[in-house]
Amino acid sequence: MSDFNLSEEETRKAFVLAKSVALETFVQCFQFKILNDILFLNTRLAKIGRIQSDLCTFCQTSRGTLGHFFYRCSFSTEFWTKFENFWLTVTREQIKLEYINIILGMLDQRSNLLNYFIILGKIYLWNCRNNKQIPFFLPFEDVVKRKYEIEKLIASQSILSLKHFQAKWILFLNNNPIFL
Repeated sequence: MSDFNLSEEETRKAFVLAKSVALETFVQCFQFKILNDILFLNTRLAKIGRIQSDLCTFCQTSRGTLGHFFYRCSFSTEFWTKFENFWLTVTREQIKLEYINIILGMLDQRSNLLNYFIILGKIYLWNCRNNKQIPFFLPFEDVVKRKYEIEKLIASQSILSLKHFQAKWILFLNNNPIFL
């Protein structure tokens, strides 16, 4: 987070965000690893001798740092561009994700769902890296659909949970063909 020159309030928001948008502990922990810069990317793995090269798993041209892996790599850039188009298609809301938004989330954003999807996008890229797969956007859409179905099932167990589910997913529930 030292890349961003954040105020104390912005730092607090960044750390509270993951807990407020995600039900899953794994999703929250993954975001905390990013915020605390303890995610073991290729630069760190090469430094401790776990891998030979510190180059990015996807492009193999630049060092695999946090900024490169999640934002500057051509494969990540393509993923986030498709993410922005996906968000526009399903919500009719145009967004432009900058490096700070991808790493920290949209701190001024009212949509918990957008911040949740940004974290899911990072986890998807991470999983592609770990599985030595090039990231394509269509499988990410499947991840989103599965999360929707799981949360819908959990929410059906109580009225309070159902209201929380509807509030969180409202942007996608309004005549969205992806979830019908």
